[in-house]
Amino acid sequence: IPTVNISAPSAADINSSDTLSFNITYTDATVLNGITSTEITLNYTGGVTCTEPVTVNNGGTATPSIDITGCFGDGTVSMSVAAGVVENAAAVQNVLTTSGTANVDNTAPTVSIGAPNTTLINSSDTVTFTLTYEVAPTGLSSADIGVNGNNAGCSVAIVNPTTTTPDVQVSGCSSNGIITISVASNESFDAAGNFDVGAGPSLPVTVDNNAPNVSIGTPSLSVMNQSGSVTFPLTYEVAPTSLTIADFVILGDW
Repeated sequence: IPTVNISAPSAADINSSDTLSFNITYTDATVLNGITSTEITLNYTGGVTCTEPVTVNNGGTATPSIDITGCFGDGTVSMSVAAGVVENAAAVQNVLTTSGTANVDNTAPTVSIGAPNTTLINSSDTVTFTLTYEVAPTGLSSADIGVNGNNAGCSVAIVNPTTTTPDVQVSGCSSNGIITISVASNESFDAAGNFDVGAGPSLPVTVDNNAPNVSIGTPSLSVMNQSGSVTFPLTYEVAPTSLTIADFVILGDW
């Protein structure tokens, strides 16, 4: 019986922009009836669909090839060559032959931004966001991180940028308000060539560079002698933690 030999797929993983090719040869075939697209059947799993009919190159020769394009969805695709495309000297024809499969993957790899390690900073603090990539990025840099909102003075550093869990550190923020971060797209890609779509905005962080207020109230007396005592009420926006007499200065003639 003559046989149809189908090569391994030209790629193990493809997406919708790729062309998947199979090369065909024959064994013990003396008559080539020729291959057209009608002799090629595509086999799918997972809801994959590809452009049909396929493209047949050199279909009437001993070395045709098949090109498959426009594969959408996620799953696998293979192809089958119908029986009867070649025969031997005894007029025995080949039987249906099926190729190996290729993975079809049109889903972008994911990237996410973790919660900040603190939600309140000033200009001397650093806030860290951990990113989680499904596929490790190849060229992540500070230029790929956007600091959104009241971002005056903010600078960005990245720790372990080529791992699946890089840390983004934001520091030096000199304004007041809310900041978030965003991550640029196309910093990682999977085996099928799909690029990530980025992430963001993150959860917010409050930047506060305003000193808390403290005020001195009206004294309890406006005139007193050496035996008297006067009281000044203090009002703190935030309660003090270690206020002592060493923190006060008496001015004037005393």
